[in-house]
Amino acid sequence: MEKFGKHHCIKMNRIHGEAGSTDIELLQIDMAAIKEKIEGYSACDIYNFDETALFYAASPRTTISHQKFSGWKDNKKHLTVDLLCNADGMDKWSDILLIGHARRPNCFNKNNKKQEASDH
Repeated sequence: MEKFGKHHCIKMNRIHGEAGSTDIELLQIDMAAIKEKIEGYSACDIYNFDETALFYAASPRTTISHQKFSGWKDNKKHLTVDLLCNADGMDKWSDILLIGHARRPNCFNKNNKKQEASDH
């Protein structure tokens, strides 16, 4: 099987993300609506804000071995990374915003009276 796979350029690949379930027609309609909304703005006034996560304590998903391994729970420790840039690329937000976690966040502290009326 291994030689057959190599000869025909077949290899095992891991499928990532949800791109295969995207409705292309709906995406094209939404993109047209967005283009219509931003039509009156210059590229330097249009910004994109994106958020991603870095799972720094996660175990590898694959391994090389002679025996099978049982699965385990993924470690969910992560940092949230936020990035900001305008459409023409001239104004890149130089500071990357990192959001970690706190053992006891200050916003939920009993002494913080400002936060009592707001929903979280």
